[in-house]
Amino acid sequence: MLSRKIELEKDYKEIANWWTKQDWPVMPTSMLCDDGFIVEDDENKLAACWVFSTNCPIYIMEWTVGNPDVDWETRQKALDMLIATCVEWSKDNGAEFLFTMTKRGRFLDKLKDNEFKETDEDMVHLMRRV
Repeated sequence: MLSRKIELEKDYKEIANWWTKQDWPVMPTSMLCDDGFIVEDDENKLAACWVFSTNCPIYIMEWTVGNPDVDWETRQKALDMLIATCVEWSKDNGAEFLFTMTKRGRFLDKLKDNEFKETDEDMVHLMRRV
């Protein structure tokens, strides 16, 4: 397995398909920053997400998705590599904290296994187009 920067022209269609297969909203490319990462092996793209930098030392890891067509164990290893890549990239680029959110139990457990700590309970995140 290896991780690399996402190339939207090359990767977006497949990542969007993963979101669709899991009944998640498909993020338009205009909402995705240049700092996206994808993990792949010799045969498949496995997991992807984006890290949004801010004007303070807190970066945001968002739109994380795994390939639903690969086996669970492979996807879990890919998510571990993806999280490690995002943590290291964030640290190298000046972040002191990496923030993310989820309501998915297994992904929450995965994040905790990778040293993330819960900060809120019973929180609803909202977004508005401006």
